[in-house]
Amino acid sequence: MPEKAQERALTAPELAVLKPKLLATLNNDDWCDRLQPEEGEEAETISLTPLDNAHSLISALCWRAAYNEGYGYWVVDSKLEGNPTLITVSGSEYGDGEIFMSQKGRGLGDCWGTASWLWDGTTFRKSREATTGMCRYLRLGGTWDLPTWVTEVKPAK
Repeated sequence: MPEKAQERALTAPELAVLKPKLLATLNNDDWCDRLQPEEGEEAETISLTPLDNAHSLISALCWRAAYNEGYGYWVVDSKLEGNPTLITVSGSEYGDGEIFMSQKGRGLGDCWGTASWLWDGTTFRKSREATTGMCRYLRLGGTWDLPTWVTEVKPAK
């Protein structure tokens, strides 16, 4: 990782080049309406975080609901010349080479969905996905941890 890799907002010229490419990665299942604000709405900040000397992570608020919000995360070359690769439109945060997703099933917080993606030096790979089961108001935070995607992460040699 480059020294002091800091998140920064994209500049207007960078946005002009990159935003159409980000939009082109979305399909009908990807909900990212905040990337194209309605007339009168303020545009959301689109940010860049260096991952290494050759790759950067683009992040932008994609959607907002009553008690959840989802950020889009894309991997792009650091020169912003190539096509970005969409990782998710439902991320919650990024830190130390990992994108996290944590979403409530409803406002009470008695059911959750979680996922994470790990940086492998080229892209982010889904490393875990889980649910706490149905929303039944049995326990705040969810009753169980039910993995739906499990991987074994091996450190590079």
